[in-house]
Amino acid sequence: MIKLLSFCTALLLLPAAWAAPGCDAQHGCIESNSWELGLALGYGERSNPLREHNDIPLYLVPEIAYYGDDWYFDNGSLGYILWEDDRFSLNLAGNFASDRAYFDRWDPANLFITGNLSNRDVPIDQGPVIDPSGEDELTSFDELETRNFTYLGGLEAYYFSKLGMIKLAWMHDLFGVHQGSEVQFKWEYGINFGDLTTTASVFADWKSKDLVAYYYGVRPTENLYWSQTYQATSGWNRGLELNLSYPLAQHWELLGMVRYTRLAESISASPLVVEDDSLAYFLGIGYSF
Repeated sequence: MIKLLSFCTALLLLPAAWAAPGCDAQHGCIESNSWELGLALGYGERSNPLREHNDIPLYLVPEIAYYGDDWYFDNGSLGYILWEDDRFSLNLAGNFASDRAYFDRWDPANLFITGNLSNRDVPIDQGPVIDPSGEDELTSFDELETRNFTYLGGLEAYYFSKLGMIKLAWMHDLFGVHQGSEVQFKWEYGINFGDLTTTASVFADWKSKDLVAYYYGVRPTENLYWSQTYQATSGWNRGLELNLSYPLAQHWELLGMVRYTRLAESISASPLVVEDDSLAYFLGIGYSF
């Protein structure tokens, strides 16, 4: 509840808007066929819903982007344009798997940010189930095993209109780490207020059963009881995001970001997860090269 109140406060402080391809009064712009390099210094944090994992501090935020005639790179997202016109774009694309960010402080998703065990019933496997002899088997976990890095790739489509931008993407594990998939939906809308550029978006990401099981399933070495009890299923993460930038001088600007994610019920039901949402925010000063 405290996180949600903090997020609502941020909504009141930051105007709603969006940045998209184009260079008119409503759209941000990156010059074609040139690199956009920047670094922001400030303070922020990504709350970590995992059991016995600290929240993730955000101090330095890099920006690395290039948009060519046929391909682009934007803070870890790589794409090749298959077809486009003034309102529509279809691309081959790839991006980081965002779920690993909760397990590894230095995961790329914690650098390029510009992404509980509840009272609900937990599915029980019909196989052998251990009857815990005490509270320790329910609450005591050994050190979590490593969740490996992977990159997701697939198709993404963008539609641009006066009512905002809509993105729809299907992504699959390219490195064979979990063989899972994601469906990503995002809607963005924006208005500029003088020199202030702001962005607002609503997103929903469907996570497949294999993906959820790999990241949030319990290994026998972590907790034997829960490894046989918790059964992962697919589900939707949902959330809101706001961004702002305000120029201070040539090459310098004030930057702000806040992102609220409501975890899928299948994820928040995992015994590895102790909260059902995550809040990330950052405020700092950026320099563009």
